Amino acid sequence: MVLAATVPKSEAKAAALARDLPLALDAARAALDAMPGDLTRRERGEARLCFAHALTTVALQRGETGLYQRASAAYKDTFSAITEKDSPAEWAAAQKNLGAVLQAVAERTNNKAALGEAADALRAALRVLTKERHAQDWAATQSRLGQVLYRLDFESGDIEMLKHALGAYQAALQVYTRAEAPMRWAEVMNNFAQVTQMLGGQLKNPEALEKAAEACRAALEVRTKAKTPLLWAATQNNLGSALFLLGKMTRNVAHLQGAAEAFDLAGGVYKARGMAKMAAVTEKNLGHVNQLLAQSAPKGVPTMRWEGAGPDEPEGGG
Repeated sequence: MVLAATVPKSEAKAAALARDLPLALDAARAALDAMPGDLTRRERGEARLCFAHALTTVALQRGETGLYQRASAAYKDTFSAITEKDSPAEWAAAQKNLGAVLQAVAERTNNKAALGEAADALRAALRVLTKERHAQDWAATQSRLGQVLYRLDFESGDIEMLKHALGAYQAALQVYTRAEAPMRWAEVMNNFAQVTQMLGGQLKNPEALEKAAEACRAALEVRTKAKTPLLWAATQNNLGSALFLLGKMTRNVAHLQGAAEAFDLAGGVYKARGMAKMAAVTEKNLGHVNQLLAQSAPKGVPTMRWEGAGPDEPEGGG
């Protein structure tokens, strides 16, 4: 468990840790099955919780679905010994991390049930975690809950999920301020914009789309191209989507032109970095915008009354 908590200070040490940690986990798994009989139930639960944390570390290193699933099972296994009543802090940490690993499983397997379980686990953690006593953990859990609820809306089309996701992001922003945590603030603002854009599109609400665009522009003041090019491109892409929907809804050419610029900027980063799939997405989005711009362009110069009418056209009434 010590290896899982180690923060390597060089690439060589990180590589060694990635090599040795899985082997240590196998030994730890065997030790868990042979724990001394005089340990209390809580001590057994804490040992299993440490093992679950270590499994999560390896899963993050390798990105393997199976490891995330094992970590999920390990966290669930702790709840027979670690309860909300007797060990609230440890129980909340387990629920919070369970929500994270279930989200990872859902994203890799397109499993709606896992997403629902993730939301339940995160909400459970928030029964213990409070803004006043656990500000950072509370905000992190609110932010992740927003992500999970946003994904659940994709699966179900439930607008209420989006509204709850917005509430979770707004809660996280009470802790993640631009002054004290600019990058986390920008991340939540970007996600807030994404949800607001989707909600505005579903409700046909231009005001919501304007808020989404404003949130993107605010995030771009922190997520700069020079410092974080990929995050900058992601937010530009979100800005383009919000402006496209707003322009389509209002028939405002300026919004459509802004969307075209945002998609073009995002696509430039993806192309420069050889990210063909993302570049193709922005290129497709840009094509939709240009098509709508072409449809919105004036169709020739209208004939004025003083120019006279054609032989088969009426002059027009007075």
